[in-house]
Amino acid sequence: MWLGIRVPLAITRQGLYISILFISTFLVLLPIAILSYISFYTILIPKPTISIPISFQKVSKGLEYKLPVDQIKSLLDSDPSIRYDASLNTDIYCTKGFYGDMKNLDIQIKSEGRTINETKFLLNCDARSVYVKNNPFIPFAWRYWFPPVLLNLDKAIRADVHLLTLSVADISKISQKKSKDLRLQISDDIVTDNNKSYLKFQVAWNGIRHYMVKYYYISFVVGVILFWIPSTAACLLVSLIIYSKQDAKVEMKID
Repeated sequence: MWLGIRVPLAITRQGLYISILFISTFLVLLPIAILSYISFYTILIPKPTISIPISFQKVSKGLEYKLPVDQIKSLLDSDPSIRYDASLNTDIYCTKGFYGDMKNLDIQIKSEGRTINETKFLLNCDARSVYVKNNPFIPFAWRYWFPPVLLNLDKAIRADVHLLTLSVADISKISQKKSKDLRLQISDDIVTDNNKSYLKFQVAWNGIRHYMVKYYYISFVVGVILFWIPSTAACLLVSLIIYSKQDAKVEMKID
């Protein structure tokens, strides 16, 4: 009779322990690990990216934007040792003149009519290439099997072009000039979406911080796991010790 009561109670107790352990591990320790990594990341990398909306104007040789030197200087950290990777982020449309073709775009930064930096960007307007970039999860050969509402059929390519690496000191030199003339030019007659055009300044981190920014999601998963494993291991160890002691007490009472 006693054995019949003891076995269900033991099973109930084990189920309760497992439930508490599951809740502690996944609903308490995991969120704490996520918050810990986010806090660690924020302290280590306080302001990873600064984005400035830009609007290109049509000129005779293509597109142009006058860079707001004083605004850029005010947004960047005043520490002269910090260097920034400046990049252009915009949507470029494959119009009739470019569709199905490849074009090498010439992107220049000029100061007082003098070119201080020149970057090339390969615009690939091949139909398959544009589709694959806009629909990475639906194969090109399967596009006719899906309704248009599930596909991105825009003829736009998201361009993220690194322009140059500079510091606040470099910006200060330009701002001290009388003209403060700093222009971003694209020397081709292309169409961009000014609503999705930004000039990005990202701190040129070194060491582990470089990889934490560049591979953010991979770093996030690895970081959360590193915060989660020690606390989970400690929780499991404490639970095992408590369970062993409780089990020993029950056996002593039975004997």
